[in-house]
Amino acid sequence: MKDKESPFGNCLIFASNALARETARLADLAFSEHDMSYSHAFIIMQIVQYPGMPIGDLSHGLMLSPSTITRLCQKLEKNGYLKKTNIGRITKINPTPKAEKTAVHLHRIWAEVTDKYIDQIGKEQSTKLTNKIYKAAKKLDSI
Repeated sequence: MKDKESPFGNCLIFASNALARETARLADLAFSEHDMSYSHAFIIMQIVQYPGMPIGDLSHGLMLSPSTITRLCQKLEKNGYLKKTNIGRITKINPTPKAEKTAVHLHRIWAEVTDKYIDQIGKEQSTKLTNKIYKAAKKLDSI
């Protein structure tokens, strides 16, 4: 079946999920040496760049629900990458020195993952595809 086209290849839900699974597989494999998913890596890179970021802002920026962000942050806090601070009803996330040190390596891993899919898809097509997918996701997020 590997050489045959899927009968669902013209369905946006099928195609976008197939792409998401394949790119997530590449990213998760790359980040497995740090015992984290690509979502954990995104959080670390964000909080290192923007210390004290509220969970709500992190949720909005990563297009994940606040409960998902909270669950991901619990693992990162347990593993010593971040500290949460509550100010009233707002929870702010701050990186630890471990996160700051690791973020440099995470950026390098992201560059390697990006190079892998660019090698397969092509730079121009990869850039166009990424932009179109993100714009579509933003439009559908407003429904």
